[in-house]
Amino acid sequence: MKTLIATILLLAATWCHAGDFYLVFAEWCPGCRVMKNRVPKEVKLLDWDRDPQASKLLRGKTIPQLVYLGDSGDRTDLTGVYQPEAVSRWMNQVKDAR
Repeated sequence: MKTLIATILLLAATWCHAGDFYLVFAEWCPGCRVMKNRVPKEVKLLDWDRDPQASKLLRGKTIPQLVYLGDSGDRTDLTGVYQPEAVSRWMNQVKDAR
């Protein structure tokens, strides 16, 4: 657990910004291609195959995975394919909880 927290803090300090949403995806993944079109423009896209840091952001190996990094290094994620309304609702809940 400490290693996971240290990794997240390192990522947040180097290339991910706290308070941002990220979608980790791959072009070969049908569900990922769907989710790329369903997330709001504020979500930053991280290609699993092109960005070697993307895999470090994941919990497990399942994609697509929408990740929010909190200011204190905490994280919340949503894995799988969802309707745009569900994605927006989840993002609003995450923002309101912060």
